[in-house]
Amino acid sequence: MHRAFVEAHHRPLGLDRFRANAARYRRDLPGRLRPRLQEKRQKAETESKTAAGLKYPLKKRDDAPQTYKLPERPKALTPKPATTRTKAEQEFTLDEADYQEILRICESMSLVIERSPTVFEKAEEEYIRVHYLVQLNGQYQGKATGETFNNIGKTDILIRQENKNVFVAECKFWGGYEVLKDTTDQLLGYTT
Repeated sequence: MHRAFVEAHHRPLGLDRFRANAARYRRDLPGRLRPRLQEKRQKAETESKTAAGLKYPLKKRDDAPQTYKLPERPKALTPKPATTRTKAEQEFTLDEADYQEILRICESMSLVIERSPTVFEKAEEEYIRVHYLVQLNGQYQGKATGETFNNIGKTDILIRQENKNVFVAECKFWGGYEVLKDTTDQLLGYTT
């Protein structure tokens, strides 16, 4: 008995078991799949006949928003060179329309957060910031960065043109007027 036990354990039983299971699976698979596929096909045909037999055809509204449609191409930021003393000090200013569009995107994301409070109620600031970055980068070809080192600290949202800041933003939970003043000082510390 002991000798049979030792001999049995010297053979790769796990591999033999695996091979037997794999062979059984290959053998049984067509018999398991065919009935399910036939059932799905019959269901699809029945649904298709039902839809075709409706007396009131569905009609798409001409003015329905196409929320699934991607923009034909991402928007390009077009900062204009600012007037500076020398070429070495080249700076850029955002066009007012681009600036307003960035604010509109951020405002839209804020509305999403307000209207889905259970999704965001336990989210920390860094996770919420990522949602803003996704929206901005989807529109502006990945130019927005987060937690980016800038001057004396790390900026929550930063958009640059040729390594120069054109948009700086901080994400904060509302804490009142004093926190707003501190945040303003923080933002001014990030500007160069």
